[in-house]
Amino acid sequence: MIQIIFKNLEKSDLIHNIAYERIEKLFTKFPQLKQQKVSCTLAMNNSRTQLGPDEYVVKLQTFDGHYKNISLERKSMSLHKSLAEVINNMHERLKRHDEKRRRTHRVLNKKNKEFAQLDISPLPMISDEFESDAS
Repeated sequence: MIQIIFKNLEKSDLIHNIAYERIEKLFTKFPQLKQQKVSCTLAMNNSRTQLGPDEYVVKLQTFDGHYKNISLERKSMSLHKSLAEVINNMHERLKRHDEKRRRTHRVLNKKNKEFAQLDISPLPMISDEFESDAS
């Protein structure tokens, strides 16, 4: 589920659709993300009445499930640039998260197999769900 929030910014269907499409691209690369709540906050820090350049902030958060509590925030003078940066960085963060989980499961499975040869079973067996994802 994708939730897009506008903060200190007029709601625009064009910006909403662009943000939605870019977040959906993450869903195609990381299918487990579809079952989670994903929030994207689009904000402008400076008011339209104040002098100075506007700074746009895009914050992308995941709340529950496989990618629990991952949050990224990027600021830029352009809303589109900050949105692109946060999507790219979230993609990298999710890839690192998956690789770390695969590595951890591989190490635990290797230890379990070594203990099984010694007829000792101190750790519960881990499923091979990540082994098949790597293929």
